[in-house]
Amino acid sequence: MLAALLASLALAAHAEDVNPRVIASFPEGPGPFPAVVFAPGQGYHARLPILEEGAAALVRSGVAVFRLDWRYFANDPKNGMPSPNLDAEVAEMTGVVKQARADKRVDASRIFLAGKSLGTRVGWRVFVADPSLKAIVLLTPTCHEGPIEKAYVGIATEARPVAMVLGDQDPVCPLPNLYRSVGALPATNRIVVLGGNHSFGYPATQGAEGVQAGARNVDIAARYLADFVRELTSTSALRDPGGK
Repeated sequence: MLAALLASLALAAHAEDVNPRVIASFPEGPGPFPAVVFAPGQGYHARLPILEEGAAALVRSGVAVFRLDWRYFANDPKNGMPSPNLDAEVAEMTGVVKQARADKRVDASRIFLAGKSLGTRVGWRVFVADPSLKAIVLLTPTCHEGPIEKAYVGIATEARPVAMVLGDQDPVCPLPNLYRSVGALPATNRIVVLGGNHSFGYPATQGAEGVQAGARNVDIAARYLADFVRELTSTSALRDPGGK
């Protein structure tokens, strides 16, 4: 909880509402910065811990972040539901990518995606449709329906870097399902297994100790997200002195 509060305070000076459903956060300086478009889960909003702390870690690493709330959630947080085939959400996230690309503070050639749960499903479709996007981070991906390839079509042949970060007790992506796919995934894929459930947390029966452990998991996931993107932007800069 303290980490989430500190993250929120750290972002306050660098965040702006660029439209009613998007929060843009920028590092100090004029840029242009690499950027991450970050999508939440089905019942999540952009200020919940994994998005808030992830955005703070990215900004500290010199990366701009565009977090969005789904339109259905913004309109009706209690009962709103995504579109049946996620086409509306894909269009929304694609629009935020265009918004980030048009911002003069963003290096349009270095845009990454990240998503939480439903955001991974939507983000994957946006990623596959846009070859210019550099990499994607799937936080708590969904693989309960079978092999990971069923939910993320084409992942076995995707050459761009893909990172998956999930909890070892996540019922929405049971580890046996994921492990059956590991051998078929490209070497550019990275899988990070932390503790906890679909929110990196633990049952309420574990009390304060479980709360603290869940907060640590979120902190680790947020820092890994930032490290993953920072490593790729640094590698790109070394390959191309122009940073492209």
